[in-house]
Amino acid sequence: MDLVLSLIRETSIKNTNRSLKKGKEKEYLTRNR
Repeated sequence: MDLVLSLIRETSIKNTNRSLKKGKEKEYLTRNR
């Protein structure tokens, strides 16, 4: 159980980090325009 929960947590954190990166990239692109 704990292993599965930790795996789910890891994947969710990775997904949030990815989305945050995308948001930052969008901001950077719009700012440079």
